Amino acid sequence: MIASGIGLLLVAAWIAVSGLAVWMTVSGVKAARAAALDIRAATPLTLVVTERSDHGRFARIVLTAPGGDGRLPRYSAGDYLTVLASPQGQRPQRRCYSLAGWQASPDSYELLVKREENGLVSGWIHDVLQVGARIEALGPRGGFHLTEHRGERLLVAAGVGITPLRAMLHRISAGRTMSPTTLFWSVRHVTELECYHPEFLDLSRTCDWFRYVPCVTRPGPGWRGTARRLDAGIVLAARRNMPLAGVWICASATMTRQLTEDLAQRGVPADRIHFELFGADAAGAPAEVALVTVQPGGRCANYLGEPTLLHCLEREGIPISSDCRAGHCGACRMQLVGGRVDTVLPPQMAVPESQVLTCCVRPASDIVIAFPDR
Repeated sequence: MIASGIGLLLVAAWIAVSGLAVWMTVSGVKAARAAALDIRAATPLTLVVTERSDHGRFARIVLTAPGGDGRLPRYSAGDYLTVLASPQGQRPQRRCYSLAGWQASPDSYELLVKREENGLVSGWIHDVLQVGARIEALGPRGGFHLTEHRGERLLVAAGVGITPLRAMLHRISAGRTMSPTTLFWSVRHVTELECYHPEFLDLSRTCDWFRYVPCVTRPGPGWRGTARRLDAGIVLAARRNMPLAGVWICASATMTRQLTEDLAQRGVPADRIHFELFGADAAGAPAEVALVTVQPGGRCANYLGEPTLLHCLEREGIPISSDCRAGHCGACRMQLVGGRVDTVLPPQMAVPESQVLTCCVRPASDIVIAFPDR
């Protein structure tokens, strides 16, 4: 009996050690994969423009590997591509553009770029970047993704914010079971719908799991759809009688803030609301500029009314980590050494009082910031 007991103890110990080894191996593999993804995302890709079409203020760009014979790095629906632009006579610039589609094994990347007023890089893309041109970009990454919650998915876009949500729609369509999904797309003019509107209409007519609600705030003659600004009332009125998996919002800071607050007041749990900001937000931007000094080194950047401090730092080519761009991950946090900032969107995580998430704030005065100790 004693020998048997000792044997059982030895077997149990062996199982425990083996289990620990397996757990450590699996954890090591996951860590290695995560590190590989970070390295891949930080390694510039050379891409060629193979298709281009213009749709009013939007330019649709399709990028492939040189020669068209290579697979591109995989990505999650909702990820963005960081374009490394070199407009003539200007220092190199970085701009992040959400990928406007999703493929399980991508052989191309699609972008939809809005021409921003006085936009250095968006102007370069619209005026200079033609079929055959080569560009460099950092590999896809991001934190604005679908979740595993079951139920209806509500995708809410304004203008060019349609891009990551179209990618999510492609991902949902490729699943074994189609989750009930409603897409809301708000634009100013009907012409801004033309690049993807036919695709969404066809899908809504052929798939009972998908609904499409376009909203046009300045419609012309003949428009029969919703003709007012998209709000939480429109979103929730279209809900099915079933559990809610979540709401995904990609819009300006002003619209995102209003929608998230209104949805929360109407009972949508905070952990079911996901968002990402895009583009300039002139309506909420301060009139004056601010000087941003980055330590160590004392490098200076001019804040010119971008949606967030993160957008300003990226425009100036200051290397700063970012992932979710919505206050969830903390990758873009900086130490606030001096000056004042305004909160554009409330952070979705705890942040020390002396630090700020650059994706959630903008300068309210000249400021001094520093990279924190990681």
